[in-house]
Amino acid sequence: MTREEYLQHIHKFEGKLLDKESFAKFPESKEKEDIGKIVVMMKEQGFNPDVYRLDEIPIKGVYYVELAVSERGIDYFSIQDDGDALVPHYTTIKHDENGYNCFPCATIQESIDKMEC
Repeated sequence: MTREEYLQHIHKFEGKLLDKESFAKFPESKEKEDIGKIVVMMKEQGFNPDVYRLDEIPIKGVYYVELAVSERGIDYFSIQDDGDALVPHYTTIKHDENGYNCFPCATIQESIDKMEC
């Protein structure tokens, strides 16, 4: 997929609910495949994907998902493609000694709880 195709696709995903009806309308792509895996992960961890929306795909392989019924920026989490798997991450205000402020974690709930920005 070219950069232009990627940019065209993300606008078809961003802001959309993760319910079955919306998901069915997503264009076939790596992003749709990843979002499907995120939906499965959410269900396995006790979250209802029907009330969450894909807020942003800031860069390829990084997904920000938020609760659609709450104030923006509350109850959101990040999932990143780490090469082998999609892994929840959280972002801190301060950077570590290597300049990073985004870290992997074990669950979506941990991502929500530790997310600072």
